[in-house]
Amino acid sequence: MSSLRFWWHSIGRRLILYILLFSSLVTLLGTGLQLYSEYRRDLRAIEEHIHQIETSYLGSLSAGLWSFNERMLEVQLRGILDLPEMRYLEIKRVDGPSLAVGEDQRRHSLVRQFPLRYEHRGRQIELGTLLVVVGLDGVYGRLWDRVLVILGTQMIRTFFVSAFIFLLFYLMVGRHLAAMATYARSLNLHRLDQPLQLPGRASRSCQRDELAQVVAAINEMRQALRAEVQQREKMAEELRQAKKMEAVATLAGGIAHDFNNILTPIIGYCELARMQMSPEELRQWPVDEILKAAHRARDLVAQIMTFSRSRGLERSRLTLQSILKEDMKIMAAEVPRHIRIETDLAADCGAIIADLDRIQQVIFHLCRNAIQAAREGEEGKGVVRLSLKPVTLANPLRRDGEELPPGDYACLEVADDGPGIDPAIRERIFDPYFTTRQFGGGSGLGLGLSLVHGIVKDHGGLVEVESTPGQGALFRVYLPLAEPPDGGSGQDDPGLGVMPKPDQGAPNTALSG
Repeated sequence: MSSLRFWWHSIGRRLILYILLFSSLVTLLGTGLQLYSEYRRDLRAIEEHIHQIETSYLGSLSAGLWSFNERMLEVQLRGILDLPEMRYLEIKRVDGPSLAVGEDQRRHSLVRQFPLRYEHRGRQIELGTLLVVVGLDGVYGRLWDRVLVILGTQMIRTFFVSAFIFLLFYLMVGRHLAAMATYARSLNLHRLDQPLQLPGRASRSCQRDELAQVVAAINEMRQALRAEVQQREKMAEELRQAKKMEAVATLAGGIAHDFNNILTPIIGYCELARMQMSPEELRQWPVDEILKAAHRARDLVAQIMTFSRSRGLERSRLTLQSILKEDMKIMAAEVPRHIRIETDLAADCGAIIADLDRIQQVIFHLCRNAIQAAREGEEGKGVVRLSLKPVTLANPLRRDGEELPPGDYACLEVADDGPGIDPAIRERIFDPYFTTRQFGGGSGLGLGLSLVHGIVKDHGGLVEVESTPGQGALFRVYLPLAEPPDGGSGQDDPGLGVMPKPDQGAPNTALSG
C-alpha cells in the first residue's frame, strides 16, 4: 500500500502522464498530417484517372456513339470501369436511350460529367454526355487501416519509451530524491555530524551534475546549521555564565557593603583606643593586631567591591613601565629565594587610560599566581617572566568567545615555569571563588583571576591564556593604548593625572628573593 501511495504521489507518475499526453498529441498531429498527405495522394491518383478518361476515351466514345456501335461503346465503358475506384459510368444520348455500366451509388463519391461531341464536316455535333462516378470508399478504408496501424505502433512505442524513461528517471533521480527526503526527515539539531551521501554516484560525471550540486548545498547548509547550533550553545553557555557572574557579583556587593559597615566602627574604635591607651596597655592588649586584621579585611572588602563593580573607575593616563617597576620593588620582599623574576619592559610602549588601583590589582594578582605556580616547581629553578611591549592588531583577536577589535594595544605577559594548567579546568579559571590551592595555601578566596578578567574587560582589553601541562603558563593582557607608540602630539589629555615616564635605561632586569 505504501509503495502504491508512493507511486501515485511520485514525480515519475506525473512524468509518465506528461509523456503520454505529449506523445499522444504528437502522434495525433503526425497521424493527421500523414493521413492528409495520403488522402491527397489518392485524390491526385483518381484525378489522373479521370484526366486519362478525358484525354484517351472521350474521342473513341464519341465515334462509337456517332456510328451507333453499341458493342464498341459497352466494351469501352467496361474498360474504363476497370480503372481503380471507378464505380459507375453512364452515356446519356441527346436523342436516344442511355447506356450505363456499374452501380450508381453516389455516397462518398466524386462525380464528373464530360460532353460527347463529334466533328462532322467542320461542325461540332452534340451527341450526349458521359457521367463518371468514382467511389472513395477504398480511399477511406485504406486511411482507416493506416490509422489503426499508426496508432497501434505509436502506442506500443510510447509505452516502451515511457517505461524506459521512468526507469532511467528512478535510477538517476527518483531514488536519490527519496534518499534526500529520508535524510532530511532524520536531521536532528544535535546530530549533524553525518553528511548526505548518495549511493552509486562515484563517477566523475555524476559529481558535477545537478544532484551533486544539491547534495553539496545540503551539506553546506548542514555545516552552517551545525556552526549556528554550536554558536547558539556557546552563546547560551556564555549567557548562563554571565548570569551566574552577575548573581555572584550582586551577592558579593551586598555582603561587602554590609561587612564594610561592620568594619568601620571596629577600625574607628581601635584608632580611639590606640589614642587613649598608654604604651604599657598597648603592649598588654594587641590593639595593633586587631587594627591590622581590620585593615586586611577592608582591603578584602575593596576587592569584593571591585569584583561586584560597586566602585566607579577613576581613569587617568598611565604608563605601564613605571607602574611595573614600582610594583616589582614592592613585591621583591614577597619573592622566595629560589624564585627569579625576569623583566623585559619596552621603553616605548605608550600610555593607557586606566584606573591605577585596578591596574595594580591586575599586576599583583598575575604575579602572585605566577610566583605561587613557580613555587611548585623544582627547588632553585623557579622563574617568573614579565614582558611589556606594544602590539598592533590588524585583524580582530578572538579568544574564548570574546573579541578584541583591531588597533594598538599594550601587551603585558606574565609567564611561569610551574606545572601549568590542567585542560580540564582551563575554562573555569576565571570563575569567581574557583581555586586549585589547598586550604590554607592562599587567601582562601578565588577572586584573583576573576578580578583580573573583570578589570581588563572593563578597560576594553582582553586576557589570553596559554598553558601546557608540565611546561608552565602564560597570561597575556591586552590594554588599548591612548595613542599609537610613535604618534600623537606628546601632550597629555586635560583633566587627567599624569604618571612620570620611566627612565630610558636597559629594559632587561632581574629580581630575586
